[in-house]
Amino acid sequence: MQINDNKILRFNFNHFWLLVLGCMFSQKITIGGEIYVGEIAALIYLILNLKSKFSIIPSLKIMFLLALTWVFVQFISDMINQTPIITALKGQLAPVIFLINITSLAIFVNRNKKIWWILIAGLVLGFWINVAFVNNVFYKGNPWKWGLGNFFLLSFLFYFDMTKHKKNASLLFFSLLFLGVSVANSARSLGLLYFFSYLYYVFFHFYAGTKTMQVMAKNKNISLISLFLILMLSLFALDGVMSAVFSSDWLLSQLSADDAAKYKSQANSELGMILAGRSELLISLTAFYDAPLFGHGSWAESSKYTYQYIAMMFEYSNTGRSFQSMLNASSSNLIPTHSYLMSAIVWGGFFAGIFWFYMLCKLYKELVVGNSHQSILKSYLIFLTIWNILFSPFGADARWMSAIFLVIVFFVPLNYINRKFSET
Repeated sequence: MQINDNKILRFNFNHFWLLVLGCMFSQKITIGGEIYVGEIAALIYLILNLKSKFSIIPSLKIMFLLALTWVFVQFISDMINQTPIITALKGQLAPVIFLINITSLAIFVNRNKKIWWILIAGLVLGFWINVAFVNNVFYKGNPWKWGLGNFFLLSFLFYFDMTKHKKNASLLFFSLLFLGVSVANSARSLGLLYFFSYLYYVFFHFYAGTKTMQVMAKNKNISLISLFLILMLSLFALDGVMSAVFSSDWLLSQLSADDAAKYKSQANSELGMILAGRSELLISLTAFYDAPLFGHGSWAESSKYTYQYIAMMFEYSNTGRSFQSMLNASSSNLIPTHSYLMSAIVWGGFFAGIFWFYMLCKLYKELVVGNSHQSILKSYLIFLTIWNILFSPFGADARWMSAIFLVIVFFVPLNYINRKFSET
């Protein structure tokens, strides 16, 4: 983001207090719904800076336009579906708060070029503290999968990118170790997602100067299409490999009984390993097909889709429980979406999802023809955000952390990252 006015307010805390401030910003409170302290601070910071003149890059203008479209069609959807007022407001304000987060963080990063990473580190640390110590039953059941693994990974990648002397051997050792620990802790998505990011980083980092890469750089449209086809073929190949691997009796014997039963049923399903493990995606596609234009309303509920989802869970992710016990354990009739994109189009219809289609295209373009391959941190955050848009729920956590990740990817120049800690 190009900002020309030096009068914009900047935080003048020393480094320790900036870290503490970041931790505070990543604590969640309840005001009608869940919201982060940092989101309130971002709104205040943006209001204060409205007095200063700063230019907004075209991509952010497009994001504003698409977010307003999202809000408008969600409003229409809630009117049609007679969504309760408070619930409707939660759905309609989500894209507004998300853009406020991105804009405020982008301004702060641009105005504090040497100490931005301290605030970001505090935000990530605070998020882990929030997950680990604020009565999170998922974290207590599997700390690595539900927060510790990602926090450990982000901390290492921050350190690796910002140190002057990078050792590729140490990065390879860390990557293999992280993959092994993640699989052992039932966090295969986390491990594989990072490992693919590592392979991408290594490939582009070492072959960026070759003739093939130079041709790709000159023919960006051809590169985007060809690499997309390669990725699709790789995804099908990966699905086959994963199905074969998780059908191995030896590997299954190394896992817990519940995980072994779940992975075996997914590996042997006709849907394949990936889709069988994401059955909520199929249910949300069905819900979208039933109401494609204006959706089902904010935080839409329907026992019909809940029943279908549990039936698929029973078939493809069963750990030995009866169907009736799984049905009885269900405490909500929310339509399963489990995806930023699917949440938008199920709640508000096709036009609400254009925002996320745009973000997917923008991230993919950065992946193929951008320069993020020079940073292992940016490489991972791109893969992580694409995964989250497709496969993770868009709640308060996503609204806050995804804004942080997108700011790092799109608004933090590489020369801000590849500097020694001593420069701060």
